[in-house]
Amino acid sequence: MRDPFRSFLIVYGALVVLAILLLLVTRQTMNDWYLEEATLPLLEGEAVTIEETWDEDGKSAVERWIKENEDDLFQYRLRPVTDPELIRKLNLEQQELEFNDEESQIDWEARYLAFEEADGEEIDSFSSVELYLNEEGRWYLVSIAINTDAFAVQLNLFNALLFAVAAILFIGLAFAWWVLRRIRRRLTDINLASEQIRNDGDLSTRIQYTNLSGPLAETIDQINQTLSEIEQSVDKTRQQANNIAHDLRTPLTAVYQKVQHAAHNNSELEELEQMLSRLLHTFNLLLRINRLESNGERPPLSEVTLNDVVEDAVDLYQPAFEEKEQQLTVQLPDNCKVSCNHDLLFQVLCNLLDNANKYNPVHGEIAIHADKGEHETTLTVVDQGGGVTESHLQQLCDRFYRVDSSRHHPGNGLGLSFVKAAMHRMNGTLTMSNTSPPNPAGLVVKLTLPNVKA
Repeated sequence: MRDPFRSFLIVYGALVVLAILLLLVTRQTMNDWYLEEATLPLLEGEAVTIEETWDEDGKSAVERWIKENEDDLFQYRLRPVTDPELIRKLNLEQQELEFNDEESQIDWEARYLAFEEADGEEIDSFSSVELYLNEEGRWYLVSIAINTDAFAVQLNLFNALLFAVAAILFIGLAFAWWVLRRIRRRLTDINLASEQIRNDGDLSTRIQYTNLSGPLAETIDQINQTLSEIEQSVDKTRQQANNIAHDLRTPLTAVYQKVQHAAHNNSELEELEQMLSRLLHTFNLLLRINRLESNGERPPLSEVTLNDVVEDAVDLYQPAFEEKEQQLTVQLPDNCKVSCNHDLLFQVLCNLLDNANKYNPVHGEIAIHADKGEHETTLTVVDQGGGVTESHLQQLCDRFYRVDSSRHHPGNGLGLSFVKAAMHRMNGTLTMSNTSPPNPAGLVVKLTLPNVKA
């Protein structure tokens, strides 16, 4: 019962199969009963008529009656009994009936049997009763057979009704499967929309429900309305933060320029200059992330050789790696081209290399490699900085979020937020995970970009 849809189909399908089996059993039982109830009274009536004719007019009258009444429905056969044992039993039965002076009551149902030809072969379409008659001490057997094919129309109508019920059950099962499939598809749409919002942070995504009505449509509409309200609230918050950043950046820039000028003549102001520089960098980066996420900044995309961008970023950070005696390995396919913005991708790689340098231990290793697929290329950066817990992994791209263990390192918690916004603007994706044993603990960052279309 963990999957109610599958459980419903299994239970309903089992009930349909059981119902059809019961219908088949009922069909056979009803067919046999109908034939018996329809043919036995007719055979009994014919037997009574022949017996009365025999008693009144004798064997010759019965022979004439058989010749006149035999047709496609009834078949008759009159023959002498030659088996001595059977003759003895018949004589004993007759004497017993005469001695008891009781009226003979024939159990016609017990005499009801399949009709056989002269060679003993059974004929499927005929059923019969047997009547033993005596004339002047000689016994004769009269077989009265009825053609059961004459009732085929009625039986076919009954069978057609049963088959129609079975077909309706099958159609009901197919319809239930189709309805559940549509519900599953709608639920899949909801899950895909939720996953897209979670991965891309795009609150403008809505769940489509065209040609749908009823409770499911109302639920989807409520979800869409909730998304709209959340989007408006987030946009409002972002706009307020953007306005605050704009309002503060101008006076902060003026203060920074004055402090920078004064620091040339007063070394005691150098620390203040650095603090203001980091603060101004934080405001500028925050504003740029807002522009990237709100379509305010749309850097042009073009064909970029991935090898060149990686080489430029590595050259920039090579001194920092050498200072901590960190080893960097780069493995890229030759002339690997992707569709992106050169400057934006360069800044993304600089952020990742800066993080790898800060959080990797002395003598640690950093690996960069790329895998080129048919439609996209994945650039992977792996460090040995110890990785993060799963709970922190989901929040690394949140603005100003920093793991407690990293707070002693310089930074503002906006680097990965910028990377995510930049990758989304370049139609790429960012995914992060921890390394798997036996590799040293570290973070695996994957940048996926579309290949250049041929």
